[in-house]
Amino acid sequence: MLKAILLSFCVIFSAVTIFFGLDGSLRDWDEAVYAQVSRENTVHSDWMNLRWNGQPWIDKPPLMIWATAIVYDLFGVGEWQARISSAVLCWLSILLVLAWGSQTGSVYTGIIGALILLGTPHFIRVGKMGQLDVPVAFFITASLYFFYHGRKKNWCYLLSGLFTGCAVMTKWTVGLYAPIIQAVLMLFSPYRATFRSLWWWLGHLVCIAFCAPWVLYQVSHNGDLFIAHFMFAKTVAFVDSPVCGHGGPLFFYLTLMFRKSRPWVFLFFPAVGYLLWLYKRNKDENALFLSVWTIIVLGLFSVATTKLHWYIMPAYPALALGTGYCITRVVQKEKIRSGIIAAAVCVVAGHMLFSRGYISLDLNPEAKSLCALIRRDFPETKEVVVFQGTSFPSIRFYSDQKVFYCVQDRKLRSFIQELERPLLLLSAPEYDARIRSVLQSIGQKPSVARMVSDEYVVYNFP
Repeated sequence: MLKAILLSFCVIFSAVTIFFGLDGSLRDWDEAVYAQVSRENTVHSDWMNLRWNGQPWIDKPPLMIWATAIVYDLFGVGEWQARISSAVLCWLSILLVLAWGSQTGSVYTGIIGALILLGTPHFIRVGKMGQLDVPVAFFITASLYFFYHGRKKNWCYLLSGLFTGCAVMTKWTVGLYAPIIQAVLMLFSPYRATFRSLWWWLGHLVCIAFCAPWVLYQVSHNGDLFIAHFMFAKTVAFVDSPVCGHGGPLFFYLTLMFRKSRPWVFLFFPAVGYLLWLYKRNKDENALFLSVWTIIVLGLFSVATTKLHWYIMPAYPALALGTGYCITRVVQKEKIRSGIIAAAVCVVAGHMLFSRGYISLDLNPEAKSLCALIRRDFPETKEVVVFQGTSFPSIRFYSDQKVFYCVQDRKLRSFIQELERPLLLLSAPEYDARIRSVLQSIGQKPSVARMVSDEYVVYNFP
């Protein structure tokens, strides 16, 4: 009875934590870009040719864009609608850790692992955002979950392949981490026979069949551009050189987790060491699986030259599950385990009170307020130019106007002369002198030039 109550509490408590506070302003760049691409997909109803700001967009695979577009069709365009798909998969990640832990150790393993993941603010905050990293983490975890069960139920290999396909269609090569982990596991005796399993190979065919229609369509319609972008820019360049200057040292993610994943981070790495010891001493297959999973993900992201803090999301389910497994191996008394569960709930409550962005996300209120002002005071605006230092993708989403972005005076001059009126020009205050110089050089004088906040100046050309 107690275990059933604890399981029910964990499911409900995690749902309330994750689904509350999704209606704040969107983070600039990635989150706002995906939200806008999904909106334009609903407008054009062209599922194979995504658009951003009116132009073709092939920066990411389309699975989560499609999911958000379906939500838009059902509930309209908005902030929580842009985030709900990622939030659902964040919640399902916790439930998957709960189920997996309960099957590999005990109910306490699952509950402690799930609460550890729920009490990791880095994972929850990114999961509540409309980004791709927690969704791909869920799909990788689901693929490995069914791979784990495939030795007893061969049909699980088919689901493993399907979820690998979902991961690939969410974030391209990152989705291949699941088969890489499986391949490394097959170097060890408990999993060597898997290589000869027809069902495991059929699972890969399911993955290929799931991804092939979109890939073949893109190759046939976008040809060299698609191949260069996905085969080089999204794979080779990601490892070889920092994309957009997002680099970092080898131990970037280790130091990052000590800042963003407290307090559980202080148990994460000792737990990995203990898992390795368990396998060496007792040939514990669960310990082998969890340690290989963690080490491969952390290792691959660490050696890649491009580094962003949200990339590391696929490691957190493994770390939470492994830590929960280690705790229940060390602590056998149920009363102490119940005390650990109570402490884990207190950690979550503490994050609710003190961790910024854990419960409510409001990541770009300035851009949202600016666009509300544009709709109110400049209803005839048809085009918006953003010049340096402003939230270009968020402005595109919140204004629902075609937005042009530039950083060069020459390009700014061309926009002002050629674009259809009425036109708005937005810039940060520190660029005011440059803009006025450009306007003077072409004999233009805006009818309105006013500061709307500490971050934005608006110039109107009726």
